[in-house]
Order: sequence, then C-alpha cells, then structure tokens
Amino acid sequence: GQRGFYASFQYVTLIGGQLLAVLTVVILQQFLTTEELRDYGWRIPFVIGAGAAVIALLLRRTLNETDRRLK
Repeated sequence: GQRGFYASFQYVTLIGGQLLAVLTVVILQQFLTTEELRDYGWRIPFVIGAGAAVIALLLRRTLNETDRRLK
C-alpha cells in the first residue's frame, strides 16, 4: 500500500513547521529592532500560532470523515 508515503507527512510537516518558524524570526528581525523584539515582537509568533490553531480547529470540525474512517 501507500502507508509509508502517508506516514512521511508527519516528518514533512515537522520540518515545514520548523522552516516557517525560522522564516518568521528572520522576517521579524528584518522589520523590528532588538528593543522592539524584546518589548512586543516576541508575542507576534504566538499570535500567528493561535490563528493557525483556530483555523485547524475550524477545519477539523467542518471536514467530513471518510467512509473508511467511519467503519
């Protein structure tokens, strides 16, 4: 089957998340000073993460289960 292919998504999303985190830090460092990062800039990644969590929750609640999963 394709179990290995689908199991690889765990690692792909893990590395993808790490790359997005590094990209976020690099972008913040380009637009904010060290003082701004210390004052309020460190909160920005948490806000982004909270937004992503809300989107994931909404997707999880609105998507239908497959017939195979329901059996």
